[in-house]
Amino acid sequence: MSWACRGRTLVISVERKDQAMRHLKLWIIGGLVTLLALFAFQNMSEVELTVLFWSFHTSRIVVIGASFLLGGAVGWLLKAFWHPGARD
Repeated sequence: MSWACRGRTLVISVERKDQAMRHLKLWIIGGLVTLLALFAFQNMSEVELTVLFWSFHTSRIVVIGASFLLGGAVGWLLKAFWHPGARD
């Protein structure tokens, strides 16, 4: 076998590993989103939310969803701040 053939085999196996890892990440994300939706739909009762001087009534599902989105945005911004050259 020549070096070119070995190199090509290595590239193909790395690509397959990367593809498998992407599929695993998607399954994990899908499972977590499913668990979040299940948790949110089981907690649809109304709650009073107080922020500084404001107070209002809303559904728990809205609070859970807003917290999830806010946490994701903060995580994304922190990743961009600490690793400015990193891309997914």
